[in-house]
Amino acid sequence: MVGITTAEAYRLKVEDDLAKLRTSPADPSLAINAVTFTYHLHEWLWAKVLKPQRPVAVRGTSVKSKGDWLKWLDANCPYFSLVQNLTNGTKHANPVASDRIEGFGVGPFGVGPWGMPYLLIDMGKGASNRYLVGSDVIEAAGTFMTALAKELGA
Repeated sequence: MVGITTAEAYRLKVEDDLAKLRTSPADPSLAINAVTFTYHLHEWLWAKVLKPQRPVAVRGTSVKSKGDWLKWLDANCPYFSLVQNLTNGTKHANPVASDRIEGFGVGPFGVGPWGMPYLLIDMGKGASNRYLVGSDVIEAAGTFMTALAKELGA
């Protein structure tokens, strides 16, 4: 990636993408950028920060391999596996043309920001928390990852 050669520069790109998404949480282009860069930050942290120092303690846990790192992220980063699925699966996402949401009528009242458009993630029937606001998911994971990157020196 032109101009981004360090984990710190990559973290700054993620922070910029998250800030842009906050200004327009229903913009799918901004959401795709933010979720993709948020997810891939873990790879930059592994390659540029953790791998050269291993074993390294990450918030009290010894990380010796990329597998350890991924297990730690799955257990600690909010929505890490969902962010991974969104990153790898957005090319398969289908926009819904209707405002009618099953079980909620017109839009799932109480789920998203009142009176504002937003991206809705449907986790499927039977999920304990079926509907999630996309920008909230991305923000939670991105805030965690960028704070962690700063702790790790990136």
